[in-house]
Amino acid sequence: MISNDMVLNTSAFIMLFFLLAWGACFLVFVYKRLGVQKVDNKVWNPWSNGFKDYQNSRMPSIIEPPKVNHLPAIAGATAGGYLSERAGKVGEDYAKEKLK
Repeated sequence: MISNDMVLNTSAFIMLFFLLAWGACFLVFVYKRLGVQKVDNKVWNPWSNGFKDYQNSRMPSIIEPPKVNHLPAIAGATAGGYLSERAGKVGEDYAKEKLK
């Protein structure tokens, strides 16, 4: 026989799932329909609407590539360097323990 607690926990879990799904749908609606994507793409993905070059204001014959945000590259390089150093330290400590 199924206890009432199990039924309540299951129904609460299902309600939580649908609430989170509704929230995700709402965020997608806001992102797509209300124009947030149009403002956001200029910063995060300048090539999303096609390749658009910029002319150099000092020398109009020179075409420059679109401006990109450097934050993802900086964050990835920082996290990669830190995790690499930590993994190396753990490996050294493990090797020292095995050699004793």
